[in-house]
Amino acid sequence: MKYIKILLWFFLVVFVLLVVVDIYKKITTEKGSGVSKRVECQTKSTTFEKIHNTNQIKIAQELMTSGNYILQSEIQKSVYAASKLFEYISKEDIDNITKTQIERISKIKIEKKDNLLISYYTRENDIKDPGKKSKKSKQYAGYLVYEFKLSDKTVYKIQTDFDDFQGKDIENRISCVITSFMSITE
Repeated sequence: MKYIKILLWFFLVVFVLLVVVDIYKKITTEKGSGVSKRVECQTKSTTFEKIHNTNQIKIAQELMTSGNYILQSEIQKSVYAASKLFEYISKEDIDNITKTQIERISKIKIEKKDNLLISYYTRENDIKDPGKKSKKSKQYAGYLVYEFKLSDKTVYKIQTDFDDFQGKDIENRISCVITSFMSITE
């Protein structure tokens, strides 16, 4: 009888430990670093993404590929360090790259009642920002943030870093943004 009680306690302790470990894994996996590697191109640079509404993704994708989208963009220059990025690439260049990447996957243009709003900004990394203490935070040149919205509600949001201080890799990163958005399935 004594051995049975010890054995039962042993199994109870093991069971509780397994549950605690499982809960810990779920919590750390969900919060994690937030870095996305869902699509191969996302592994080439630090990329974060969030799918806000999977039910609306298909509609948003169809609106984009049929030419029913509006682009809204801005640039954010560094404040503490002298801005250099936008001497090499302009807001208009980034807009044209975005349009070209969308047209690459576009189908026949069909006029629809609704439009997809693609709101994005390009931010230059401010390497002299006093809040940036680590070497890693000063190594990338900037990042792009794209939000895909239907009726002013975000359907999908993605942020991806670019490394070239003249913006030479921005086209590849924008291509990855569009590829990432189009690869989402319900």
